[in-house]
Amino acid sequence: MLAYAFREGGFYVLDPSQNNRIVGGVPNGELQGRGYLGFVSSDGKYLLISVRPPRGIEGTGTVAVIDTSTWKMIRVIDAIDSDPIWISFTADGTHAFVSGARGSLITRISMEGPPQAWTVDGVAGASAIGPYGVHLNWDDTQLWVVSKGETTHNRGISLGLVNPVIMRAPPYRSWTPGSVGEFFTGCLRGDHGTVHPDPDLDEIWVTCNGSFEIVVFDMFNREVAERIPMPNGGSTHSGAFVAYEVDGMGDVFGQVLSDQNGLHGSALQAKREILGLE
Repeated sequence: MLAYAFREGGFYVLDPSQNNRIVGGVPNGELQGRGYLGFVSSDGKYLLISVRPPRGIEGTGTVAVIDTSTWKMIRVIDAIDSDPIWISFTADGTHAFVSGARGSLITRISMEGPPQAWTVDGVAGASAIGPYGVHLNWDDTQLWVVSKGETTHNRGISLGLVNPVIMRAPPYRSWTPGSVGEFFTGCLRGDHGTVHPDPDLDEIWVTCNGSFEIVVFDMFNREVAERIPMPNGGSTHSGAFVAYEVDGMGDVFGQVLSDQNGLHGSALQAKREILGLE
């Protein structure tokens, strides 16, 4: 598993198995803007980066598509918003969803065929102001949006819910279709969410860097299930679920099951089985 890091000037790929040696990267000049966050597609073939316009230039942002075998940019796709942030993928790899903080919207990208054929095929309101993280539930019928208040008041305290199927298609005259509702969490300035790797729980754990806690939200019942305060008032940003096993020799092996890039390993396989994809 590789790690991805953004620094002013470009986006870099590190290999933890090689003492975090940089093994690839894309400079901002090639991205045609300011790279922000990167997410790997379900099949591992492509790195999608949310890109803001160059400083001082008005316009919409883009999603840059990078080939993970060569670390070369294939193309950019219009994100319909000047501040694209997060990208989430369906388990079957057919669609990606991008949060747009400036217009509080969600853009859906069809990933059918090669990247050159990918198109924006839907836009919906985020149901919450200043969306940051976007996360699909276990059967890909709900898209949960973390309201951070990014680019606005920066005091978000809710989750937005969007129907990822009925989003409005171009020409984007209204963001309303696709929006389902907003749910109060009290998670102040939440940004990242992590879906719990147990499908029976159907939870998303949201990090709250303003109220210094993790809010566990039940996506099925649509309510806060638990609040976990951080020791000494620590500010939380992101997280991951890791499963550990000990072999007969006493060696410990870890497997990342869920993080900001979605489900992984056996958890992703379980989701694909639930959806009849395996």
